[in-house]
Amino acid sequence: MRLYVIRHGETDLNVSKRIQGPLLDPPLNARGRAQAQALARRLARDATLPRPDFLLSSPMKRAAETAEAIVRAASVPWEVDERLIEFDWGVLNGMVDEGATHQVLRRHVLAWADGDVDQAPDGGESPRRAAERALAALRPRMDIVRPDGVLAVVAHGRLNKILLAQMVHGAPARQEEIHQHNAAISVLEETRTGWRVLIADDYAHAKNLEGEETV
Repeated sequence: MRLYVIRHGETDLNVSKRIQGPLLDPPLNARGRAQAQALARRLARDATLPRPDFLLSSPMKRAAETAEAIVRAASVPWEVDERLIEFDWGVLNGMVDEGATHQVLRRHVLAWADGDVDQAPDGGESPRRAAERALAALRPRMDIVRPDGVLAVVAHGRLNKILLAQMVHGAPARQEEIHQHNAAISVLEETRTGWRVLIADDYAHAKNLEGEETV
């Protein structure tokens, strides 16, 4: 089977570098809506990306709006799952990623890269816990679409990094090696020995839209 891991389109808080987490729930901005539509058109027309058999989405507005664009364009059955909400940064939720906040965030990221994936920001969750809940949401649908189907997941920047690291590398410790722009798609393929990356952070459909790229 194949797995499409998709990040939602841009929000105003992406532009301002604010850590949205699971508590802030802004909608897509105008560019984000255009990104979602561009991705949806691609999934409906691109023969190299077979249409998903099913789509799972975070219930948060930015992800659900992106998923809805795909569902309308490609006629894909879908549902939302609370377990796909964004990673919980605890006390860092809502903060702007700069200055002292960036330094705290960076300390967590470095600890995770060293293998301490049970470390959680104050009041937040650990990467291990986030990976567990995301996989718990995916597994029942994976079992349905196997062996030759396609499952799409629309979620969030940090959660997707954790999920992709878990699936490809066996643990979320290597999440910083993974990048995903707004409205980007990454494609994994299941093999006898695990998951391999076919496409990573592909946002060609959104590159020509007005505005600077956000990460």
